[in-house]
Amino acid sequence: MKKLILSILKTILLILLFAAAFGSYALVNYKGWTWWGGACLLGGFVGAIVAILFIRKWFLRKRERKFVKRIVDQDNSAIAAAPLHERSQLQQLHPDRLRLVFLFTEPNIAKGNSPAMAITPEGLDIIVDNPAR
Repeated sequence: MKKLILSILKTILLILLFAAAFGSYALVNYKGWTWWGGACLLGGFVGAIVAILFIRKWFLRKRERKFVKRIVDQDNSAIAAAPLHERSQLQQLHPDRLRLVFLFTEPNIAKGNSPAMAITPEGLDIIVDNPAR
């Protein structure tokens, strides 16, 4: 479903690009401007679309950083508010103290699903399905 939506969006973007190119060409011919005027119009349109996409990505990354910082601050304050005899145990079980890095060196390995997390008596387990097996 996600691939279908992405392909539809890409198709719409290509149609908009061709419509902008045709509109720029028609406007240049109608007004009697030089060809580079049309190129500037088209470049401005494409630049505006690219700028919108980059600004959106920047805001999403900023929002994600704020979310991670808020969660880490919340967990650190919970650890600091805990009694002394429980602090070391909470710090050992704290999920931020464990960092997992999955490195696939082959570029043609298909992407798997997002990792699932399961709470077990031993702690938090990260379950990753590797489709390359």
